[in-house]
Order: sequence, then structure tokens, then C-alpha cells
Amino acid sequence: MSQLSDEQNKNVSKTAGIKNTDDKPAPQNTAAPALTPLYTEIVQLLETARAKVLTTINTTMTQTYYQIGKLIVENEQNGKSRAEYGKETLKNLSKQLTEKYGKDSQNETLNE
Repeated sequence: MSQLSDEQNKNVSKTAGIKNTDDKPAPQNTAAPALTPLYTEIVQLLETARAKVLTTINTTMTQTYYQIGKLIVENEQNGKSRAEYGKETLKNLSKQLTEKYGKDSQNETLNE
């Protein structure tokens, strides 16, 4: 009877379905774990918070732009019922605000 090498013994054991104690353990299931109610609830809280923040930002920006427009109109009218819209005021204002806050592509019409 011939003696088998260690490598040959491992191959025979694998072929026969015999687990060798020297073999490394089989890899564990790498599938994503099932979603838990805790995870689901946390995701809901985060999504709700994000939606509220976006709504607050949009509302605040809309109110701010309205107030800016109102200030510009009041300044241009100087108490008159109609304004003599001078583009010079808007150009200067645009330049100053751009220097302070940077260029906003949404408001390029102020620079014209």
C-alpha cells in the first residue's frame, strides 16, 4: 500500500466530501443582512429631516429674494409711485454682491 502525500490526502478528502481539519473554514454568507425595524425607523427619521431642511431652505430663500426685490424697488422709486429704473444701480449692486458672495449663475441677468 502506498503512502499519499499531505496534498494528495487533501485532494482525496475534498473529492470524497470529507472535511479536513487543516482546511480553512468555508466563507460565510456575504449577503446583506435583513433590514431591521430599527434601521427602517432611523432611515425614515433621516429622510424626514432632510425633507424639512430642504423645505426650510427653499422658503427662506424665497422670502429673502422677495425682500431684496422689495428693497430694490423702494430704493429705485424714492417715494414715487413709479420708478425710473436705472440699470446703473443694479450693475453696481450686482458687482458688490458678486465680490462678497461670488457669482451665482441663476442671477446672471443682474449683470446685463
